[in-house]
Amino acid sequence: MIACPHCEALAKHFTLISGNTFGARLWTDGKMIAPMLPEPPPFVQCHQCRHFYWLSDARKVGLIPVMTEGTTGFPDDWLNAPYVQEPSEDAYYQALSEQVAETLDEEKFLRVLALWKRNDSMRDLTGSGSVEMQPLSDQAKQNLETLVSLLDESHPDEGLLKAEVLRELGQFDEARQTLQRVSSDDYQAIVQVLLFLCDQGDTMVREIG
Repeated sequence: MIACPHCEALAKHFTLISGNTFGARLWTDGKMIAPMLPEPPPFVQCHQCRHFYWLSDARKVGLIPVMTEGTTGFPDDWLNAPYVQEPSEDAYYQALSEQVAETLDEEKFLRVLALWKRNDSMRDLTGSGSVEMQPLSDQAKQNLETLVSLLDESHPDEGLLKAEVLRELGQFDEARQTLQRVSSDDYQAIVQVLLFLCDQGDTMVREIG
């Protein structure tokens, strides 16, 4: 149980005692979904005041064990509180326009979350090579272009993500050049996947594991 740092409205989210990555799925944009390791959204919008906040900034109010939720012994406002929800794609753009991010790292992460949210609707359609990515809205394009300018290629993971964002923008030559600068052996398998997709003229987010 947490309280919104802006208005103190209560909300709930699950916490895990343990988990694992068995059956996890990984995509070219860096997102991983692990059914055995579900996590609450790191960034949310308050259901009451509609302000945005990082989940880590919320005040921790208490804990309701799963087996007792919905029973007596806890305040009604705890039991009736809604679960936190990830913002929509448009809400992410709104948060970015409101300059919610206070540091460069927060801005980069928020822009990545917006990218992931845009791609979410396409993740289960990637089995067909004939499926094309939805056209970029002006806001989505601006987000990706700004993210490219913020990512630091001296960090291999950011260099890899920069190449992926350029690919999704359809800037295949720039994506290839960026991939050629990713020298870490740990990333070469993914580099080859992205180079192949660039050669195919593919802008779709693709599952790689």
